Amino acid sequence: DADSAARKDRPVGDPEAHHVMIEAIRRAGIPARRSESAGHYVCNRLFYGLLRGSEAAGEGRLRVGFVHLPPLPESVALLDNQRSSMSLETSRRAVEAALGVVAAALTGSGSSD
Repeated sequence: DADSAARKDRPVGDPEAHHVMIEAIRRAGIPARRSESAGHYVCNRLFYGLLRGSEAAGEGRLRVGFVHLPPLPESVALLDNQRSSMSLETSRRAVEAALGVVAAALTGSGSSD
């Protein structure tokens, strides 16, 4: 992260919640997997900043999450790299599926479809 103290491979959060969100994204036909890392620098800093804010708000007052999306194909092409990528439309659908899970949890509906 920005403080040169990257926090990688440290599980954070509720594994069941991760599973439900991943399955919702997969049902939308989009590949998804759980990662033990928010990545490097900006993503890592953002995620752990959200966690600190949640802790400061007090237990149960603020829940946070982080969904890491692959880069756009255009970005990967600029790097002449073999990295994974995902179109903007597919990324949008993935985020919609994830937010469906969040909405279902907030309303108690139990369904993200």
